[in-house]
Amino acid sequence: MSFENRPKTRIDDSAICPGSATSWKINGNRPDAVCNPFQMWPTSGLPRGRKRRPAKVTLPSGTTAICIIKKTSKAGYIEDSESHTHMSYLDERHGYMNHRGTRASAPQLDDISAYQKKYGANHETRKDDTTYGFNSNTDRDFLSVKTDKDKMVAAIWDGGGTDTLDFSGYKQDQQISLRAGTFSDVGGLKGNVSIAYGVTIENAVGGSGNDLLMGNEAANTLKGGEGNDRLYGAGGADLLWGGKGNDVFIYGNTSESTHDAPDQIMDFVSGEDRVDVSGIRAALGDKPLKFVSAFSGASGEAVVTYDPVLQMSTLQIAGKPDEPAFVLLVHGKLQQGDIVS
Repeated sequence: MSFENRPKTRIDDSAICPGSATSWKINGNRPDAVCNPFQMWPTSGLPRGRKRRPAKVTLPSGTTAICIIKKTSKAGYIEDSESHTHMSYLDERHGYMNHRGTRASAPQLDDISAYQKKYGANHETRKDDTTYGFNSNTDRDFLSVKTDKDKMVAAIWDGGGTDTLDFSGYKQDQQISLRAGTFSDVGGLKGNVSIAYGVTIENAVGGSGNDLLMGNEAANTLKGGEGNDRLYGAGGADLLWGGKGNDVFIYGNTSESTHDAPDQIMDFVSGEDRVDVSGIRAALGDKPLKFVSAFSGASGEAVVTYDPVLQMSTLQIAGKPDEPAFVLLVHGKLQQGDIVS
């Protein structure tokens, strides 16, 4: 299989099949060349937009095929795909992403960055409280979902306010991230919703699947919905609802919930839900937490208390000398057996 540069095209390289083949090797599998079967297809003979794995189509002799080639000898654009920019000739599937044939109808993540670099950011755009997905108030079809049959492929630019990603109507397992510059997997697609750089989205609502919700450094409200969900609030004083199912609330550092800005788990059910602080244990030297009735000053000690009047528990973990103590408020009775450490 030989490669050649084609002038006046956006394709890095093309290949000529010297004979009939159902699979090709690239120059002895050289380390600087990568040919993903999802990105190799005949340039003729297939309907527009249809791409197949080589193993499922026999290419006749002389057929020209497009193949993505990664060259370490020149500066590349690793995000050159439709998931990041409308300007790409390559679909989103060269990474983990898969939009299952749904295409974006508005600027994507890198398009927004490019426009803003040239013209500046418009913070008047959706500067009030805005909901994206289900129950959307954006007045934009590409940012709105009405039924679980609708698929959303979009990058979100938001100028301000307290905002929400609402994917409550989907039944599939989802991964919803509120961090700017990241992608979420919603509605059965992979990497189909992104948040533009410089945007703060405060809240997220999951559906009836087993969802993973990830917050940012703001004070987030995360609602898992039905299913066995995992919630990671990250920084800020977060309000966390697991919803129905056996839910896990995840922490990786003592600074993610402190005395001055504690998270609150709003609907904890002992014996069903769990608080996972194994990341904190690892950050403190990977030693088991020591549950005590009162702190002695040593890092890694944990205290669990319960107020029967308020029906609220408190979990405290002593951090390193230069770190704040971990303080988590739990609505419900938290017991030592509910804590994963």
